[in-house]
Amino acid sequence: MSPAVVAAIRRRAEAEARDMQEHGMTTIQMGGIGAKQVNGQWEAVINLDERIEFYRRFGLWGQSPGVMMDLFCAEDICKSFTGKRWSKRLIGATMPPQGYFDAITRVIEQSEKKRIERGWPDFYYYPIDEAAPEAIPILAATLKAIKKVPTAKT
Repeated sequence: MSPAVVAAIRRRAEAEARDMQEHGMTTIQMGGIGAKQVNGQWEAVINLDERIEFYRRFGLWGQSPGVMMDLFCAEDICKSFTGKRWSKRLIGATMPPQGYFDAITRVIEQSEKKRIERGWPDFYYYPIDEAAPEAIPILAATLKAIKKVPTAKT
């Protein structure tokens, strides 16, 4: 992305954070949990420090009992097992194999371990927003894989 695009995105995020603060909104929604394959295993990649500092600057970090945490890495994990990218809203998606669900559980275990170690508030994980009705079985199975981690919330 060009520096101008990055600056525009930052200005918009700052305006939204100021608006949240001014209106007493405290629920944060953010990304930052990725995943990569290491020696054939999926590993969590957690880069939240910059985002957390951003929300601290606006007095929002620590105000909410939890953080809505998108799990966009689920698409990359699924592609590694099926060879296909998810379509928008998962229209026409097919149920991935068990390895996908095992990888999701592994990533969430690592995320939760770091969250607890760092003293961060609860994360409420969601793999996709506004899924197509036919995708509900995939989402339900993905949420079940997340919930295998005792401290994980959805």
